[in-house]
Amino acid sequence: MAGVYMQQLYSVLKIATSNDVMEITIRDDDMTKLCITLRNEEKGQESTYKLYLLDLDEVPHKPKLTNFIDLFQNPKQYRII
Repeated sequence: MAGVYMQQLYSVLKIATSNDVMEITIRDDDMTKLCITLRNEEKGQESTYKLYLLDLDEVPHKPKLTNFIDLFQNPKQYRII
């Protein structure tokens, strides 16, 4: 089980544009980092970012998932914007 700092992940994701292709990998030669590569073929650019992984000892609490159909059966309870 591994995690990442959300602030660092957000910083990388907001750099990406709609024309970028994002590749997320963990390389065999460095298992302590998450590599995110952004490629833009129109501009001929490629950028790679490495985020340190967090070692999580326990499984985080998973929130109860809302059944998607319930959203439409009880429309007064939910407001979709």
